[in-house]
Amino acid sequence: MNTFFHKKHCSDCGANYDSTRFNCPKCGKENEDLGGRDIFQNDLQTGSPLRNLFLFLMGLAGFQILGFLISYFVQVDFVRNYMAANPGADTEALSAAWVEHYKANPGIGLFINGVAYILVLACLLLILWSGIKELGKSFTKLKNVGYGALGGLGVLAASIVIGMIVKIIRPDTTANENQSGLVLMSKNYMVFALIIFGLIGPICEEITYRVGLYSFTKRWNRTAAYIITPIVFGLIHFNWESLTIGGDTLVNELCNLPDYIVAGILFSYYYEKGGFACSATAHVVNNLVALSISAMQASNS
Repeated sequence: MNTFFHKKHCSDCGANYDSTRFNCPKCGKENEDLGGRDIFQNDLQTGSPLRNLFLFLMGLAGFQILGFLISYFVQVDFVRNYMAANPGADTEALSAAWVEHYKANPGIGLFINGVAYILVLACLLLILWSGIKELGKSFTKLKNVGYGALGGLGVLAASIVIGMIVKIIRPDTTANENQSGLVLMSKNYMVFALIIFGLIGPICEEITYRVGLYSFTKRWNRTAAYIITPIVFGLIHFNWESLTIGGDTLVNELCNLPDYIVAGILFSYYYEKGGFACSATAHVVNNLVALSISAMQASNS
């Protein structure tokens, strides 16, 4: 099986370049190793499979680590204020007070996620530094942006259909922990939530899971990329605490998982066919519309 993790050596000018490129960037000679296949035609050229991998790891682990650190400092500040007002309070009371405080103040979650996403995006762009121009240039192809907008509505339609099927199978299924938290934050802080979860978040995730993971695994096998990337994409939206809670909470999380996996498949398809502008636009449109509708429904209930 021919993989594309190696550098391609141009037989005409001797230049070494990314083996997923169709032509030598120095002399323009066609890359005969691709055999006319167009599966890499719209991929963002990062120049190295390691860069694809670093983008994925930064987006995945970086967000978790930064989110944890920001959350830690927020909790430290809460503990200091709580202990000053309640001297001698035990650990159990302190823990219960924090949980209650966090649930009653959705702005805390918005702040933690917002700062984490902004920092992660900065790190991703730093890793992708030489490809930033190409990333921005992809949005000049208005056709792909338009297809992306329609694709975002397609993802939303697929989500509605999957939700209807899940409801038939399990009528008491509700939104999972991830979606419920987003709706609560959007309801109380609509503008900020739309900027963070409707714009910055999707761009981070597209760089992480399409430019990063999908492009990396496609160098090995295209079918594997279409399987691995959506599954990982689905699992990052899964509430892992449900494994310890079990019961209806776990079942509810599992029932919501197909929705994210199908979305991951569609975003990967849009990326392959229309490039970063297409998949990023689709992701942004899907999130903006879904969040707006959910927030308005929650406000009217």
